[in-house]
Amino acid sequence: MLKTIDARGLACPMPVVETKKALAEFGEGTLEVLVDNEVSRDNVIKFASSSGYLVDSQKKLSGYAVNINKQVEMPLNGMDRIFAQQSDTPLAFLIKDQYFGVGDEELGRILMRSFLFTLLESDEPIKTIIFMNAGVYLALNDSEVLDTLRGIEEKGTEILSCGTCLDFYQVKDQLAVGIITNMYTAVEQLIRQGVRTVTI
Repeated sequence: MLKTIDARGLACPMPVVETKKALAEFGEGTLEVLVDNEVSRDNVIKFASSSGYLVDSQKKLSGYAVNINKQVEMPLNGMDRIFAQQSDTPLAFLIKDQYFGVGDEELGRILMRSFLFTLLESDEPIKTIIFMNAGVYLALNDSEVLDTLRGIEEKGTEILSCGTCLDFYQVKDQLAVGIITNMYTAVEQLIRQGVRTVTI
């Protein structure tokens, strides 16, 4: 069986997100993913390979076709093997800034938007997202990632924003998603046994 999805023109991480969705709905056979640039091609290949699928690609239609072979019974491979024993362990994220990484702010804004959207699409259990310092701006009513955070919250994730930080920036009345927390509760969430903590 051959199925084709057209991910041309989609910005990162959408080609991978659409590939993941298609594979979840697809039976046995080959999934062909059409992309229009090398970065998207490489990202789809890395995702498919790390998930244990056989994958190859070739040039097609002024872009690339990534062919992913899916069998009904897939052996654990790549990231699945690495996290097999931790798949039920929830994650806690500490986000300390409204931008992702250090460098150009516009790039950091784009990366943070992409990162949070990828969290929304992830199947990993996320227990808590805690915003500290300028990270609280992401949870305000004018945030461009507000809908994404609400989607994450609807999936059962607790969204917490530092009350001291909201007061410092004088934006407490603009909080639009999640609840206000304090440092004691935040630390308790981050060091709780059985929770994997990631700091951004």
